[in-house]
Amino acid sequence: PPHSVPLAGAPSPGGEPPPSPLAPPGSPFPPGIPYASPSDGFSHEAALYDEPCEWVSRGGVAQGRLRLARDTLEFAASPPLPSNRQTTNDEAADPPSRVWSLSDIGHLQRRRYLLMHTAVELFIDSSALFFNLHTKRKREALRRALRRAGVDERSIKSRHALTEAWQRRELSNFEYLMELNTISGRTFNDLNQYPVFPWVLKDYSSESIALTDAGVYRDLTKPVGALNKERLAQVLERYDQMEAEADMPRFHYGSHYSSAGAVLFWLLRLEPYTSYSIDLQSGRFDHADRLFFSLQEAWASCTTSLADVKELIPEFFYLPDFLRNDGHFQLGVRQDERCVGDVVLPPWAKSAEDFIAIHRRALESETVSDRLHDWVDLIFGFKQQGPAAHDAANLFFYLTYEGAVDLQSVADPGEREALRTQVACFGQTPMQLFTSPHPPRRPSLPFLRPVHWGPPGIAPFARVQLHSPRDGGGRNTGGGEAKRAGSRSIAALCVAGDAEQRRLVGLDARSTVHSFKWPPPPSGRPPPTTSLRRQCLTQLPASDSARTCFSLFLAGGDGGRGAVVLSGGHWDGTLCVSSEAGKTLHASLEHSRTITCIARSRSLLLTGAEDTTVLLWRLSAPPSPKHCVTPLPLRYLRGHVRAISAVALSADLDLAASGAGDGRVLLHTCHNGALVRSVSHPDGAPVGHLHLAALPHRLIFGTVATSESRIYVYSFSGIRLHTLSLPGGIRCALVSPESMLLIVGGVSGELALWRLDDGSVACRLAAAPAAISTACISAHELIVGTQEGEVLAYALDPALLWGRGVRDSTAWASKPT
Repeated sequence: PPHSVPLAGAPSPGGEPPPSPLAPPGSPFPPGIPYASPSDGFSHEAALYDEPCEWVSRGGVAQGRLRLARDTLEFAASPPLPSNRQTTNDEAADPPSRVWSLSDIGHLQRRRYLLMHTAVELFIDSSALFFNLHTKRKREALRRALRRAGVDERSIKSRHALTEAWQRRELSNFEYLMELNTISGRTFNDLNQYPVFPWVLKDYSSESIALTDAGVYRDLTKPVGALNKERLAQVLERYDQMEAEADMPRFHYGSHYSSAGAVLFWLLRLEPYTSYSIDLQSGRFDHADRLFFSLQEAWASCTTSLADVKELIPEFFYLPDFLRNDGHFQLGVRQDERCVGDVVLPPWAKSAEDFIAIHRRALESETVSDRLHDWVDLIFGFKQQGPAAHDAANLFFYLTYEGAVDLQSVADPGEREALRTQVACFGQTPMQLFTSPHPPRRPSLPFLRPVHWGPPGIAPFARVQLHSPRDGGGRNTGGGEAKRAGSRSIAALCVAGDAEQRRLVGLDARSTVHSFKWPPPPSGRPPPTTSLRRQCLTQLPASDSARTCFSLFLAGGDGGRGAVVLSGGHWDGTLCVSSEAGKTLHASLEHSRTITCIARSRSLLLTGAEDTTVLLWRLSAPPSPKHCVTPLPLRYLRGHVRAISAVALSADLDLAASGAGDGRVLLHTCHNGALVRSVSHPDGAPVGHLHLAALPHRLIFGTVATSESRIYVYSFSGIRLHTLSLPGGIRCALVSPESMLLIVGGVSGELALWRLDDGSVACRLAAAPAAISTACISAHELIVGTQEGEVLAYALDPALLWGRGVRDSTAWASKPT
């Protein structure tokens, strides 16, 4: 099977689940899939690779042995289990062996360890495994064995395609920097090679900040050490006074812009980095005056001190938690008698979340986009070393560069260990990716509006009335008009097919599938039906009367041209996979009672049921176009005591959210089912409209009551950020694909779009004639279905949403703050 995680036995409501074979949360090692028990050891299958290695993680280095079999990768730690730090009380004992299915490994990438090309990193869903194989020969042997076993390798050659995509504005600045860090060898598993990001602002003292003002931005053409003219003069004077030696070239800076110490300085308040910082200082925190206290002081230190040239880390652009002392750690009192607690923010930031939102907009601004290539030249490009680096005052201590020393050729063990310590402490310069000047980003181009959108505006550009054979082709005759109207309500929508043969597929309250060409012809003409089986109206297997809440479409059925329907609501708890023609393709019975809600993210599926359980599934890819996608159960997510009313899923965040009838919302990790957070509805109402937004990190929920007009936006730390209101009541909600907008449809047909970073209204579209029952987004088009069976399409024109027409959506960054 494509996923080898055993499923815990089916629970009974209120009963205890049997023991799970999943790795316990809290281990300092990266999260794996399953692990073998101590008595299991290595399998007896013939090995494709079997050598000693080091498993490198943020928590330390474990010596052991790595074994590659035909279908699995196995690691066995050498007894006793070594670690670079003592295990804290809340950590589980490290298992002596771990086993991963090769089908779960997405791809591999060659890595450096202590500046030597001896390591490899394997990417599994949202986690990664970093192994040091001691020699390059052993690393290459493992790489070839993994390639033969079907694991793809990502090459450094992909950097040119990434650069072109960034130039075309198909990648945001954040995404591009993360990609450059990844292919240059930076990794979250090794604190000495942590991803590096630039300081982008220099104003941390004003009461307000305008991101359209170029004067608030840092000069990206210079390294941090050269930003201050007075300090630069001292650096150059010291450089000129150095005597060049054969074994130690001259350098501008003795400290580095990225090191393990710098990472722990920034992440001091966030576990497990808090524990790592304590271990680094021999069991206690550093002196209070040397801790990360405020953004303004940190910027001043990095631009004035001869010993401080730190750049930033990715967390500055997406994670507000590291700026708060939520753990209430006693960090000490400074000499000025100020206690060290939460990080002191700039006056223009009202909260940690507000700072992250503004900082992210600054990173994506046109000012940064115009000069980011200069910073890339300094860190990853031709100004990293050599004469260009000398001219840019960008030379660091020689042991930070690749090739400066060959540790394997040092015969004296004491000298070799001293060099290893120096390499680990001074920081490591990323692998050089570019040897010529990096091209700049292309100017933003006007967004090309499709012709069928018609003139700009907030009104819908298309309207289609769906008719079912049971309601007489849409004619209202005799009594029961309200009943017929409810049966015409649209439950789900999906756009299927390729660009030339786009079709809109809709599901109504009677489980009738409607399929027609999209976009439709001009108003007043009926849409031509184009079903793959020449059937426009097909009936799915019957479920109970409330089935309209329990179905979703999965595009890609019938060889990629059609759609399949995943449906719950069946009395026996079955999850059904059906074709557009109404044929049941697959049925899985894992819940003991009716499935009440479904959510999907990439290849993962999440279902909630009346039996209080939430089940995570993996959607296996069909082996051929003639077969259908098959849901395979992975694990139960537990903690609820009432029937599940809503679920949400994000494979990118490795998070699953579930809400119940008692108002509780639980956040679990997908890889091992660990409970992360519990949040309650402010009024204790049954949870509805549950969503997860990747960037910014947001948890969104309301209630299933249609009379409720409020929807709440929380951080993943459980802090309420915004309360959004739509008069008349909320009927449906969805998050835009880029996670920047929350789109809400009302009981009276209202349509409002809110920004998730600051809770402001981005746009209000023209109201629909009836309550909005469902919605979907496809190719900058918002397609909504109403309770009366009508489909309306609105243009999500960037010029309308963000104030000007651009090819990408980063114009939101130019909003004044």
